[in-house]
Amino acid sequence: MVDKAYGKALCRALIPLRVRWRCASSIELGYDQETVKLMAQAGCESVFIGLESINAKSLQESFKHQNIRQDYPQLIDVFHQNGIMINSSFVFGFDHDTKDVFAQTLEFAVAVKLASINFHILTPYPGTTLFRRFVAEGRILTYMWDKYDTAHVVFQPSQMSPEELQEGYYWIYKEFYSWPNILKRMPDGITQKPRFLSFNIGLKKMNKLWDFLIRRNMLSHAFRVYHKVDRILWQIGRWTRE
Repeated sequence: MVDKAYGKALCRALIPLRVRWRCASSIELGYDQETVKLMAQAGCESVFIGLESINAKSLQESFKHQNIRQDYPQLIDVFHQNGIMINSSFVFGFDHDTKDVFAQTLEFAVAVKLASINFHILTPYPGTTLFRRFVAEGRILTYMWDKYDTAHVVFQPSQMSPEELQEGYYWIYKEFYSWPNILKRMPDGITQKPRFLSFNIGLKKMNKLWDFLIRRNMLSHAFRVYHKVDRILWQIGRWTRE
């Protein structure tokens, strides 16, 4: 959608095909309500947006300038009003992050009803400016590269201990995908609920079931049933928007 004319033309071409699709975008797209509505009509059901942090100074630190001083709740609502869910990501461990950042991020994410989030711990990959800076400052804690997976703390944070960063990461994952918070984040539209639940329950709370289905070669059958039901509900939702 950087090329607005092309993006709109693409959406208009997709409308008669009645396909479903997902994409990644910047939060700035929320300012263009006409395009977001056209995307929904063309079959877009969810958008991945890397919000990264609710801390403006952390956004500057990560060079995420397009996110700075954006009105997140209003822009997110533009997508939700058109039946498009938002999947997002957040990173913890920036130099301006204190241990309060986890609770603050959780409160925001639940309030704006983000459909799903991938949480990450800031990771200074070798060869990057961040890695070189942390090496110069003596902040690298381990050179075990298998720990450089955004799920482990490999450096000394500025305003919290490594243990507080690691524990905060585990805590927010558990809390965001807890049953009370799943229910609070449930989208209003009935046709969105199956996809929302598939993100939250299917991906985060059914590991034992997936293992059972995979071992008995039943996974494809389960997905076929799910997709048939989901498509019927999606078509109903599309008709109501039209």
